[in-house]
Amino acid sequence: MKRNIFAWIVFSLLSLCVVSVSIAATVHGNAYKDGQSDHSGITIDLETFAGVPALSVTGSCLVILAVSFFLLRKRIGKMPVFMVVSLVAGLSCITFAAMRATTVTNSMGQYFFANVDPGEYSLEASAPGYIPDAVAPLAITAGDNTVPDITLYLQPTPTPFPAGSLIATDPIVGNMRSAPAGTFIQGSPITEPCREYLGIDETQFTHILTHHSAMMETEVTRQMWLDLQALQTSLPVDPSDTYWSPNLSCPVQAVTWYEAVLFANLLSIQNGFTPCYYRDAIFTDPVDATNYINDDHYCNFYVGGYRLPAEGEWEYCCRAGTTTPFSCNETNYTSGNCTSCTPGTHQVLEAYCYFCANYSSPIHWSVVDSKLPNPWNLKDMHGNVAEWCWDWADTYPAGPVTDYTGPAMSSLGRVVRVLGGYPTQCRSAARFYFNPNDTSYTHGFRLVRTY
Repeated sequence: MKRNIFAWIVFSLLSLCVVSVSIAATVHGNAYKDGQSDHSGITIDLETFAGVPALSVTGSCLVILAVSFFLLRKRIGKMPVFMVVSLVAGLSCITFAAMRATTVTNSMGQYFFANVDPGEYSLEASAPGYIPDAVAPLAITAGDNTVPDITLYLQPTPTPFPAGSLIATDPIVGNMRSAPAGTFIQGSPITEPCREYLGIDETQFTHILTHHSAMMETEVTRQMWLDLQALQTSLPVDPSDTYWSPNLSCPVQAVTWYEAVLFANLLSIQNGFTPCYYRDAIFTDPVDATNYINDDHYCNFYVGGYRLPAEGEWEYCCRAGTTTPFSCNETNYTSGNCTSCTPGTHQVLEAYCYFCANYSSPIHWSVVDSKLPNPWNLKDMHGNVAEWCWDWADTYPAGPVTDYTGPAMSSLGRVVRVLGGYPTQCRSAARFYFNPNDTSYTHGFRLVRTY
């Protein structure tokens, strides 16, 4: 009998070792804080996925002990109670095993779990001030398991900056002004004078913007372009026609849509933000100087980098809470003078907008801060160069719509917004479109950031 007991003990110990080694698992991965260089302190919770039990190492071992003991019980005496307890305990651990483990990332964002029971889990990453993210269900198998990278983004500001307030002063592109989330009516009413002049749909719809953003106070200038190029040498030379922008404080122009996108990504990199533009829909191949001239562009609107505004964001900021043709109180605008370039016809508009009634002589674009700002402290929203937007041009959707960014593609081209030409071309709802490769002296841009 002693020999049998000894054999049972040896068999059980070997079985424990084999089972533990064969089904033990490790889990590791990386979690990052968007826009940060130190990724330490992210809490990683690993927990059995609800409704799907894990295969417990302990449970498996107890079953082996119980079964082996059952096979030997007739020879080692009457011990049915221990056998039953072992068998039930083992089966219970297999069926109902639950596990929860917690760790934190190091400065490089790395984390690691050892001795994990195989099964299905949920893994959640969280950090103060950031939106939690999770991978679930996560299948853990015996051996080494690598979790896909997780990036945490800052929580939206619960009490946003007041509209138009100064959020930051960028060392290259200057003041960034607040545009908090909100709802507005995009487009123009059918009674608005000369709305049909441009020949593109302006049918009104309700547009709901759910994220806060910050917009450049001015258009991008030639000086800003030169400043970034000095730091990011892959940026092409200033494309501006110097006749139309003779001063470095004048807007950069003759810039293609693709060059504006490249400028945005390089500025994001320069200032330590996650770029917004990519060549693939899962945001793994960023747009850079080697691949930017291509229509396969995707935008991540929820990271902190610089980007062109969506057309709706642009009009929202241009209107700045107003519903009239202009954000300034120009009451003399009518269908009879909507194309008038006579000075004094639209005196209020002339104070806020650089357009045909107050062109310089010889005619060229104005320096970017020469006119009064709109109610959100944004300048040249109604005049000077037209500005590229993200959207492909098309008819508007039937509202209400949330965070609309245009159709997936259009034969018309990309949207540009308002132009310092006739008064009707300066309206808040005025729309134009051009091929993204177009290099007209009328095209410039300004950037926004989601915050």
